[in-house]
Amino acid sequence: YQRSSLTPTGIPMYDDIFERLEKIKINTKTSDKKRILLITHAMYEHGIWTQKQKKTLVQGIVKEISKYKDTMSLTVKIHPTSEVLTDYQKLIYEIDEDVNIQKDGDIMEFINDSDLIIAYSSSSSLVYALVSKKPIIVCNFYNLENDLFLEKKLVLECKNISNIIPSINKALVLNPASKENVDNFISEFFYKLDGLASERIGNKILKLLNKDEK
Repeated sequence: YQRSSLTPTGIPMYDDIFERLEKIKINTKTSDKKRILLITHAMYEHGIWTQKQKKTLVQGIVKEISKYKDTMSLTVKIHPTSEVLTDYQKLIYEIDEDVNIQKDGDIMEFINDSDLIIAYSSSSSLVYALVSKKPIIVCNFYNLENDLFLEKKLVLECKNISNIIPSINKALVLNPASKENVDNFISEFFYKLDGLASERIGNKILKLLNKDEK
């Protein structure tokens, strides 16, 4: 393609991101505990990980955070269609029955009600967390490669379960998702997140159609 024929538009799937953020009800914190949100990914369900890898990672994170229940609370948000709630209940409740496990609901509400996000690969959910300027930890226990968020240093990488608590404490103080870092990332990979990507695409199509008609 000739460069002059290409028009940057942005990504339509994120057009509602700011509108959704504005509509989300902010829940008042009921305690001084740091609210940790673990966003899972269907790595086992998609055949990327083994069941043992999934169990080791999830239970390892739960065990470590549960040691600090007086200062931290944990919510686990699983994928609404690709993962099974009862599978995670079996994995987690044998470690700590107080962990809040959720399958349904708007991911942005969970992100908004959290102080820090833990994940183990990049996903669209982390884009919402970045826009919200939430600190993010990616648990890269199995040497995940070509992770864009890691490469751009927008998240804190944790390579070993023994470092998860120090990583949480560090990310809460030195959030890698600074406004400058996030803005630069959006400009480079999303063009703009202003809610107008669909409009720009539609306008470009209309211009092309009008040009052909003439």
